[in-house]
Amino acid sequence: DRTLFYAEGGGMLADKGTISGHALLGLKKEQDEIWHQLDQDLSGTVELKLDLADRLQRMQAHSTQHLVSALFIDEYHIDTISHHYLKNGMCDLDLAADSLSAEQMDHVEQLANEAITRDLPYQITYLSREQARQYTADFEEYQDLDRFRLVTIPGLDENLCGCPHVPSTRYLKGINLVRCERIGDHVRVLISCGDELIRQ
Repeated sequence: DRTLFYAEGGGMLADKGTISGHALLGLKKEQDEIWHQLDQDLSGTVELKLDLADRLQRMQAHSTQHLVSALFIDEYHIDTISHHYLKNGMCDLDLAADSLSAEQMDHVEQLANEAITRDLPYQITYLSREQARQYTADFEEYQDLDRFRLVTIPGLDENLCGCPHVPSTRYLKGINLVRCERIGDHVRVLISCGDELIRQ
């Protein structure tokens, strides 16, 4: 419970970093414990150092997924089926739609970037089991939890999520809906955001 590192989960990859100068090779969560894989055993007091640039890119992508998913629901009643972090701050959304028009893509992109300039907070609150049930149609995947974390973008989105997020939308810096393609019975939207978008 004193680790700096986030183990993989919720569509977000595990953190990178070092422990007392040794590269973190892997993280594994088993029940309430997080195991840290290194090249050798360590004992006594250790120093944990997070790769913050890598964490920030993944937080930007994950937080962007929340925002863009909410906008597709609000504007077009299109639900997100799944989302994926790709690499270097790129991510995608699988949406329950047969197609998306260029106008829909442009409209959601414009609204997402307007949300950045409004500097909306990503608010974190903790709920009881009874309260948490109100925020998901399928509670099965949450059955084993004893704490329930709600992430809220005021006026736009409320989602149960245990992943790290940026403090507010201004940390997303910019959002570009790069392209849309048909995948089976749904569409996939590729997104570039944050520091990666600026680098591009």
